[in-house]
Amino acid sequence: MRKNLKFLGLIGAGLLLGLGLAFLTGRFSPSTNSGRPASIATPNPNAAASANPTATPLPYQNTGLSKPPVAPAHPAIPTAIGGEYIALGASVAYGIGAPDPNNQGYAGLFYANYLKRVLPDLLSYRNLAVPGETTTSFLTRTSGKSQLQNFKDEVANAAKSGLRVSPVSLTIGANDLLNVEGKSDTDRQAALDKFDANFVRILDEIRGQIGQADLLVTTYYNPLAYNTGGNDIESDWFRRFDAVIRQRVQEKGAKLVDFNAPVAGKERDLTWITSNDIHPTPAGHIVLAQAMWKATGYDTTPPSLTLTYNPVAANGAVNSNSRLPFKVAAIDDWAFAAGNSVSDSPGAGSLAGAWVTLDDGPRTALLAVPIRYAQVTDGGLEYSYVLDTTQLAPGRHTLKFEATDLAGNTSPLEINFTQV
Repeated sequence: MRKNLKFLGLIGAGLLLGLGLAFLTGRFSPSTNSGRPASIATPNPNAAASANPTATPLPYQNTGLSKPPVAPAHPAIPTAIGGEYIALGASVAYGIGAPDPNNQGYAGLFYANYLKRVLPDLLSYRNLAVPGETTTSFLTRTSGKSQLQNFKDEVANAAKSGLRVSPVSLTIGANDLLNVEGKSDTDRQAALDKFDANFVRILDEIRGQIGQADLLVTTYYNPLAYNTGGNDIESDWFRRFDAVIRQRVQEKGAKLVDFNAPVAGKERDLTWITSNDIHPTPAGHIVLAQAMWKATGYDTTPPSLTLTYNPVAANGAVNSNSRLPFKVAAIDDWAFAAGNSVSDSPGAGSLAGAWVTLDDGPRTALLAVPIRYAQVTDGGLEYSYVLDTTQLAPGRHTLKFEATDLAGNTSPLEINFTQV
C-alpha cells in the first residue's frame, strides 16, 4: 500500500513539474472551447502603414478615372437570312467528327449559334449532306433520290410553307480527290476535270432553285499537312482542287468560306488526323462555324470598346517605376441586341478577344476580368492590363487596345502618355 501511494505521489509530482515547465516555456495554450485550439491572430497587412501614416502606397494603388462601358447601337437584321437554312455536301457538312453531327457539326452550330441568334424567327434548319458523297453522286444516283433532288424537294416544301430558303451552304469535293489518292497524274487530272464540270453544274442547279438567296460555298482544309507540312504530291493536288473551288465560286457570285486558313497549322487539335481520320474534331467544327459566320458578311459592325479605368494623369504624364492598371470593356452589337450572355457557346455577338500593343512591341492577349467583378453586362467582357513602366525610356509612348468579334470586326483604342 505504501509502495502504491509512493508511486502515485511520484506521478503527481511529475505532472505538476510538466505543467509548470509548459507554462513557463509558453508551450501550453488554453482552449477556447472543448477539443479546439485557440485561434491564432492573423497579421494585419496594414499595420505598418498604420504605424507610419506617411508610408508610400504600392505603385498599382493608383487613383485613376473610371467610366461606365458604352453599349453599341442595335444592328439591323440582315435581310439575306430567310426562314430556312439548308446544308449540302459530304461528311464534313454532315457533321462527322462531332458527337451529335446534326447539331454539333459546323452546319448545326452555324444555325444555332449564329443565324438563330441574329434572327430568332428563323424556323427551320435542314441538313441534307451525305457522308461519302462525290460531285457525281450529288447529281445522280443509280438508286434512290440524289442529294440534288432532295434539295429541290425541300425548297419546294419550304415554299409551300411560306418559308424563303436562305442561306444555303455547300461543302463538297474531298471525296473526288480522295478517290484518286496515290494514282497517276493522268488519273488525277481526269478526276479534277470531272470535278470541275460537276461542280459548275451543282452551283448552277442550286442557284436555279434559290434565286438571289445567299449561297455559301466552302473550301477544304488539308489534314495531310500535319504529317508532311504540305510538301507532298497529295497536298499539291489538294491545292489544285482548292483553286478550282475558289475560281468557280467567284465566277458564280457565291460567297466563299475559307476552311483552310483557320485550320492550317492546327490540324492536330482541329481534326482527328492523329487517329488517321481527316474529319474535324468538335473544336474543329466550332472553328468552321465561325468561318461560316465571318464569310456571310452579315456582321459588319465592330464591338464597342470603352476605357473603363484610366490611371494616366490628365496631363498625360506617367511616373517611372510604376505599375499602372488599365481596364477596357468590349461589347459586341449582336450580343447587346439579342441579350446574349458570355456564358453562351461562341456565336453571333461573341468576342474573339482583346489585345494590347505598347509602341511597336508584340500584340498581347488580355485577360478578362471575372464576371462578378466586371462592370459589363449584355454579352460583353471587361479586360485588365497592368503597364510596367520600369523598363520604359523617358518620352512619349502609345498603348493600343483592340477588341475583335467572331466576324473579324475590330475596334481600336489608343492612349498616349509621356514618361517623366
